[in-house]
Amino acid sequence: QMIESARETSSSDLEAGSQVIIDELSQKSEAEIIEFYIIYQTLLNETYLADLWNACVLIGCGCNENGFLSFRNWLMAQGKETFYQAVHDPEALVSIVTPENRLQTRYEGFSYIALVAYDNKFGYELEHVELPAPVALVGEPLEEEKLSAKFPKLAAKLGDCD
Repeated sequence: QMIESARETSSSDLEAGSQVIIDELSQKSEAEIIEFYIIYQTLLNETYLADLWNACVLIGCGCNENGFLSFRNWLMAQGKETFYQAVHDPEALVSIVTPENRLQTRYEGFSYIALVAYDNKFGYELEHVELPAPVALVGEPLEEEKLSAKFPKLAAKLGDCD
């Protein structure tokens, strides 16, 4: 709900939306901030999927581990409906990704929302939280030349990376 509300309030500006969430989360209890952080980490694990990695490569004209983390952060910031559609079928991103915005599909700032909110509220860093263990990538990344066949709608809409 906080993400959806922030998207509406900030006209989908990622930095402004993150600040809206930070401000709201800073008003919550310690347990609620930690819960937000654990949910965030759980969603990161749930999105550690080769199909999303493959889409990230096609959309972003390449992808490495940090780029994929930022892509998944950007995906979370798009809201629940878009997030789950893309997890189920990454080609669903064809509805929001364009040749003009394809390189803006990464957003590192979402990683820090709970940490900043915690520091704002308590004046010190969040430490010693038991987070879900990192998971291995589910599936196999494809060779770049096979991505157009895997995601024909995205490839047709976005074209080549120049």
